[in-house]
Amino acid sequence: MDRNEFARDTLLREMREICYALHRKPWVDGIEHQLWAVLVGDSDRIDGKPLAAPLLAHIDGLQTFSEQAGGWFTADRADAFVPLAEWRQLYASRRLQ
Repeated sequence: MDRNEFARDTLLREMREICYALHRKPWVDGIEHQLWAVLVGDSDRIDGKPLAAPLLAHIDGLQTFSEQAGGWFTADRADAFVPLAEWRQLYASRRLQ
């Protein structure tokens, strides 16, 4: 397993752990958009609820893994993992809707 694959696996595991901490499910629709919104400073809430400092720190750690992996996981696409540039466009277009 190379560094990129390790970062990708770690990113997905961390996203699922955060989702599980919030919803008691490994994935819920739209969580990837809410997590990214917190990362880029568009929000400090998920599902309208404020986030505790430890969870915010955990979410902040996703940025390093996404940069190392070169992408982000999303349920919007069949392949689930998209390059960061494409993800940023997907996020921006959804944000404008």
